[in-house]
Amino acid sequence: LHNIALGYDEFGKKAEDILYHIVRNPTNETLSIIRIIKNACLKLYNLAHTATNSPLKPAGPDNSDDLLFKKLFSPSKLMTIIGDDIPLISEKQSLSKVLLNDKNNELSDGTNFWDKNRQLTTDEIDCYLQKIAANAKNTQVNYPTSLYLPDSNSTYLEIALNDNIKSDPSWPNEVQLFPINTGGHWILVSLQKIVNEKNNTQQIKCIIFNSLRALGHDKENSLKRVINSFNSKFMGEMPNNDNITDHLTEPEIIFLHADLQQYLSQSCGAFVCMAAKEVIEQRESNSDSAPYTLLKNYADRFKKYSAEEQYEIDFQHRLVNRNCYLDKYGDANINHYYKDLE
Repeated sequence: LHNIALGYDEFGKKAEDILYHIVRNPTNETLSIIRIIKNACLKLYNLAHTATNSPLKPAGPDNSDDLLFKKLFSPSKLMTIIGDDIPLISEKQSLSKVLLNDKNNELSDGTNFWDKNRQLTTDEIDCYLQKIAANAKNTQVNYPTSLYLPDSNSTYLEIALNDNIKSDPSWPNEVQLFPINTGGHWILVSLQKIVNEKNNTQQIKCIIFNSLRALGHDKENSLKRVINSFNSKFMGEMPNNDNITDHLTEPEIIFLHADLQQYLSQSCGAFVCMAAKEVIEQRESNSDSAPYTLLKNYADRFKKYSAEEQYEIDFQHRLVNRNCYLDKYGDANINHYYKDLE
């Protein structure tokens, strides 16, 4: 199975999935088998290390061992089995960089891929949400970004809003979800176009879902500025018109500080994913469902769970999230393999 699992075709993926499933779902009957699987993975890893003279990537494109061991130097389920059993923290961190394609040093706080209580990365959140929203008709998920541009007070959100409205003046036609990292913390921004009943003009209704108690005045003011400015364009007002709120039927922006992280200090990214899933799935059942109501109901429901239940929900979500992430790279590599054959 290990030999087959090294291959970049559907048989390799299936063999890899079998090994990964056995390891991730231990029972009393499979403990001895899991030890054999992990030992075999470590032997392959050490063999690859020796053959390529690098613990992280093959020596060069002309080395025949490169293709053979490629799965051990890229995001794969085999790599997760290997790293889980490596005792050295420094080596786990090095492998994490490869597993997570961590070019932006999102794990620079010393955590690694296998930590049970770590923040999800941009790529992990994106992989999960794109899969959840793949067939959604009433909600669209946007790529996760930071709040601010580097060395600037400008935000990625205002750039995205302006770019979208330029390319399509009728945008947004669906509810838009934006996962945003405010600096070590993920929030979910929901935008929906509604009709102002006072003057029959359109405005944007914005909900900020925050799994902590507060966001901070500077960040809140930045988000308010972006939404106010964008709404002024919708309503034919000048961006600096302070009286725009007089024309609005309801608040432009609502901050929903859910306070969900009492027991889950590093799970803001997981909450963004789970909250977005709630909005996407519920709006597919009923397109008139308001994002605020859905997010508020989700938060209220989660708070009723015991600490143990909250830990379990978080743990199970992280497993699903990890599978989405690893499957994305596995499927992409299979497609690349067949293109090479053609």
